[in-house]
Amino acid sequence: MNYIQKNISLLLLYLSFQVVYFYSVNPVIGTLIMLNK
Repeated sequence: MNYIQKNISLLLLYLSFQVVYFYSVNPVIGTLIMLNK
């Protein structure tokens, strides 16, 4: 049971990191695309 709880917490941490990464990188990519046009 402890192993499963650890996996779930790691999965949530990974997902939250993915969301933060997506929202921090997306504006940069959007700005670069706007500058290139």
